[in-house]
Amino acid sequence: MQSIIKEIILTNIVTNNLELCEYDFEYCYYLTNDKCKNLTHDVLFALIENNSTFIKNIKNQTEEMKLFAVRKSGQSIQYINNPSENVKLEAIKNHACVIMHINNPSDKLKLEAIRKCPYVITYTRNPTEEMQRLAFKLDKEMFNYLQNPSEEDKIEAIKFNGRNIQYIHNPTEEMKKIAMEQNYHVIDFIPDPSEEIQMILINKNPLYSGAIRNMHKNVQIALIEKNPNLIGFIKNSNEDTQLLAVSKNGMLIKQIKDPSDKVKLAAINQNGLALAFIDKPTNEMKRLAIERNKLQFNK
Repeated sequence: MQSIIKEIILTNIVTNNLELCEYDFEYCYYLTNDKCKNLTHDVLFALIENNSTFIKNIKNQTEEMKLFAVRKSGQSIQYINNPSENVKLEAIKNHACVIMHINNPSDKLKLEAIRKCPYVITYTRNPTEEMQRLAFKLDKEMFNYLQNPSEEDKIEAIKFNGRNIQYIHNPTEEMKKIAMEQNYHVIDFIPDPSEEIQMILINKNPLYSGAIRNMHKNVQIALIEKNPNLIGFIKNSNEDTQLLAVSKNGMLIKQIKDPSDKVKLAAINQNGLALAFIDKPTNEMKRLAIERNKLQFNK
């Protein structure tokens, strides 16, 4: 096909005495308007066939040429003089994103572009509710561009991607649960999560528990039961939680900020070597450490 097009073009160039630095097919792209007017209908179409953007070199563009060009590549719409609504539509059917090159596109064109590529909604000016709903229907990632979502829309969006909860004002507890089950990382978008929401997180991944700013007491206990080494992840650990952690491993005292004497004694009682991580130990603590170390040494 390429060789046939080249032969037609070169024959017409020679026949019409057009001056090109080389009789090379690639140079035809640089033909000026002046020289284009001497080319035949078939040659012009052959040039557009080879590269649709060549149409910008044609001064007297016919409707047929315009349609031919945009059907080859929608991007050529930006080189077309006064495109008709039909030419614009064909360009969008070929490549939806070319709508950005169309001045004041009609609602019909916007809908066609969104139907072809829902992402177009992200740069569509003043989208109607119909356009927003079409984009969301085709791609749930477009939820953020749905201005008045229903409760069903919100739940559908969260089920698709839990992170969509960040775009919902005052989500219900049910929505939060659905989002957490879908993606526990969304805890970052839930201020002051309930005890149940926190429990979902530590059951999904205890190692991510540091994301909880104000952990409920029951959640703290559940976390330490799962893995006492995570005591340092709890920003507001209470004495009961601390006591549980050091009763399992006294050396965890080093992860607890400002432990009470009761917690310190419990840590030493579990492991006398925990004394090394206690600032200003009391005589009672020292005696207990000696006793515990003797017991451990004699075992």
